[in-house]
Amino acid sequence: MHPDWHWFSLLSNLENGRLAEVVHQCATSLGAPHMVRLVGSYVEDPTDFDPYASLLKRDEYWLEWDAAQKQFVVRLAKPKGHVLGDITQVNSFARLTTELKRLTNNAWVWVNFYLVAVFASRDQLADQAVSTWAGSELWSQYMSRFRQMLI
Repeated sequence: MHPDWHWFSLLSNLENGRLAEVVHQCATSLGAPHMVRLVGSYVEDPTDFDPYASLLKRDEYWLEWDAAQKQFVVRLAKPKGHVLGDITQVNSFARLTTELKRLTNNAWVWVNFYLVAVFASRDQLADQAVSTWAGSELWSQYMSRFRQMLI
């Protein structure tokens, strides 16, 4: 990996607690499920890796942040390549950070990290007296909370 890749900013924001704090605030205030999706695979050649190429046999895990319990709950575990280790034991942002840092030390492993928030669509809320957001409100009410981590 190159030192200027955003992966290292992600690790830094996990390590200093910024990402955990924002995810917890969002999950609590919005009541929307927040999940981390991890997809990992071994690469054929770490010196000439194409991140857009199809991955070899891969692992996939979905960890949902339970804001009330302040811990992750495993929602999906598909360890087809047995690459990511025992991610099912990750129950906190601190443990997630430890595991991702461990994986970073292996040049043969590629990990995709996705932060997922599940929102209801306008159609799903049509019969309820609930307000919905336009695109600008999605930014101002939600995405802007992550701004400092994306820059």
